Amino acid sequence: MMVGFQNVCVCLTAIAVFIALYDIEKCPAPIGLLLKQISLCAFEMYLLSFIWDSFIYKVSSIPRSLMTLAVFALSFVSAFVLRLCLKPINKLINIVFKKASLKNTQN
Repeated sequence: MMVGFQNVCVCLTAIAVFIALYDIEKCPAPIGLLLKQISLCAFEMYLLSFIWDSFIYKVSSIPRSLMTLAVFALSFVSAFVLRLCLKPINKLINIVFKKASLKNTQN
């Protein structure tokens, strides 16, 4: 039997999210915006969910039925904040690399 992040429930959830995002233009605006943000943060959410999962199971006393929702919500919020923090840094790095590549092509 598969457990943790390899179980059937996780697989079905991933398929459902993929299907929901496949034609995002037909979703109502608030739902489409939320799904778009989730898809942009999906990789970070996956990595952070392992951390939050470990933390919540060891520390928290919330009911087991709400733990999955808590892990998802915390992973989404932390991935979104991480993405917001890294966006200006990525822009700055891109500007520096573009200037360096322009210098190299001119010489």
